[in-house]
Amino acid sequence: MGFDALAHYFQSGWQSLMGEVVFNWTSVATALNLITLIDILLVTLIFWWAWKKIKNTNLKRLLPKIIFVLFLMFISKLLGLLVVFYAISAGLVILLIATGTIYTADFKKILEGDLDHQQLARKSIFPGEYSAKKFLSELSDTIVLLAKSKIPSLIIVKTDLPVDKLIDNGTALYTPFSKEFVCDVFSHRSKLSAGAIVVDKGVIVGAGSTLITPNPKRFLFNTTNTAIKQTATKLGALVVITYKDREYISLLHKDSVYAKLSTNNLDRILKTILLA
Repeated sequence: MGFDALAHYFQSGWQSLMGEVVFNWTSVATALNLITLIDILLVTLIFWWAWKKIKNTNLKRLLPKIIFVLFLMFISKLLGLLVVFYAISAGLVILLIATGTIYTADFKKILEGDLDHQQLARKSIFPGEYSAKKFLSELSDTIVLLAKSKIPSLIIVKTDLPVDKLIDNGTALYTPFSKEFVCDVFSHRSKLSAGAIVVDKGVIVGAGSTLITPNPKRFLFNTTNTAIKQTATKLGALVVITYKDREYISLLHKDSVYAKLSTNNLDRILKTILLA
């Protein structure tokens, strides 16, 4: 079999394949009409509404997977692959049934219209609007107490970018920031004390967080920890570290590192960062 025969063989096979697949620019233009665009817009609004409902539950991890399955259904329908379309549809039904079984508590919370715990926590600590000065005073007192008691701790305070990814590697909480609660967490050897407490506008939104490291063998509270440094530089968060063998305090914020900080200089630096 010569080269021309091989070329003809592959060319005829490709043409045959293209003839069987119902997909060309004309079919795409026909499919994407006004009704389809309205349909896509309505689905987008539905997913946005669903995200508002589930963003504070474990269901938020499943939504991207469902969107991906629906995208595959759309592509298979567009290509005319009906068998694949129905197979994916059956898989989606099974996925939704399994989701309802596994996440029963989260669905119950959504259906009963539970309150936003984060907003509730903020209102309970600060009547009215959030007060940065009140939070700064409580934060400063907490850090001083931890340092003087030589209790190792790691506190992350949001100052710039969202800290959602830090909460995922820990335990989600929505409780007002208080000296008593923070000291109680780090004074006892528990899952929560093994990682960072994450704070967003006076509310502890996570505890036991290993920051951007999902499953570390050991999570150290020091300024050389790569996850701690990246949290300060990439997220612009304020990182506070206290130690078990000395009264020093370390602060990290963006590219700045304040090591062996005394309690006398703490207020000045906190005001510079949080009240700027």
